[in-house]
Amino acid sequence: MFLVGVGGAAGAVVRWLISTFDASSVFPWPTLLVNIVGAGILGWVLVSTPTPTYRALLGTGFCGGLTTFSTLSVEVASLLRDNDNTPAILYLLTSVVLGVVAYLAGRALGTKGLGTG
Repeated sequence: MFLVGVGGAAGAVVRWLISTFDASSVFPWPTLLVNIVGAGILGWVLVSTPTPTYRALLGTGFCGGLTTFSTLSVEVASLLRDNDNTPAILYLLTSVVLGVVAYLAGRALGTKGLGTG
């Protein structure tokens, strides 16, 4: 449980740092970035980490703290409320499609033995 907390705290801090990069854009690039990167890392973690301890630290903790479905939901709803329908739909579809692609790419890298040495 401690490692999940440590990983979650680290992931949340990284997400916060990335969220400060581009607050001026209508399109929520920072959230898109953390969700795609997190999905890729999770794919890699699930096939390449040797113990449940590392999976708890990196998968549940770090990726759980880094990624954020709730923020994605709020941002899509805000775009729709502001009648920015095209960016809202583009953001939602891009998040889902690229998230799955990143997850599969992470799994492929982990399956090929890249990363655990």
